[in-house]
Amino acid sequence: MKKVLRKIILSDKPHEGKNDTNVIQKRISNLKSIWHNEHQDDVGLEKVLRLFLAGSQFAFPGIYIKQLGGFRGLQLQELAIDFYILTKIFFPFCLLYFNMELNPIVVYILTWLLLETILYISTLVFASDLFDQPRSYRRSMLL
Repeated sequence: MKKVLRKIILSDKPHEGKNDTNVIQKRISNLKSIWHNEHQDDVGLEKVLRLFLAGSQFAFPGIYIKQLGGFRGLQLQELAIDFYILTKIFFPFCLLYFNMELNPIVVYILTWLLLETILYISTLVFASDLFDQPRSYRRSMLL
């Protein structure tokens, strides 16, 4: 049974090994690419919006969780992001179950996590030329 669960969660084949890319450094590089118009010749409001969306990722925990998970390999990185996404999905249901929906701190945290999702999806739409092709399309839209 243990072998079956391990195969479901981690698969038989290991991924490429350790994740050599620094996620935070890559996001900084994306900001520089937008600033220097390396991928798209945008000016004015479009450039400001793309800079804002690319820079907004640093205000949320998703990028840091991805960075920390990547130190031990791609499988752990993907599992860390999956766990974070599941936490974001079940957090509102837990608030309702425990009658905490009126607590201002909890509402602030919920709003912050929702804002992360909205800004990340907007970044994928308006700055998609900066990102590598995802290994799995089901992961790319949920972070």
